[in-house]
Amino acid sequence: MLNNYHRYFLLLSLVVIVFLWVDVVRAFTYHGHVFIGLGSLVMLVNVILLTLYSGTCHSFRYLMGGRIDAFSRARGGRIWERVTMTLNRLNPSHGAFAWYSMFSVALTDVYIRLLMAGFFHEPRLIF
Repeated sequence: MLNNYHRYFLLLSLVVIVFLWVDVVRAFTYHGHVFIGLGSLVMLVNVILLTLYSGTCHSFRYLMGGRIDAFSRARGGRIWERVTMTLNRLNPSHGAFAWYSMFSVALTDVYIRLLMAGFFHEPRLIF
C-alpha cells in the first residue's frame, strides 16, 4: 500500500519537474535573444539533478515498463526493454542523486535569493 503512495508522490514530483524545465528554458531567453547567465546555468544543473533523482526511482522504473511481464509480447517491447534496463542500471545511484539534488536545490535557492536581493550582479552573455 505504501508503494502506491510512493508512486502518487512521484507523479506529483514529475509535474513539478516539468514546471522547473519550463523555467529553465525561459531563463535562457531574454527579449527573444539567447541569454546565458550564471543563474540560468545553476538552474539547469539543479533541474538535471532533480530529473536524475526522480528518474532513478524504483517507482519510475515501474511506470516506464517494470510492470510488463514479457517485453516480446508488449507493444513497442524493444523500446520498453531498453528503457527499463537503462533505469535498472541507474537505480543504484538513486541515493547519490538524492544528496546531489538536495544540495543543488539549497544552493540554487540561495544564489537566486542573493541575486534578487542585489548582493551581486551575475555574469551573462546575450546573443
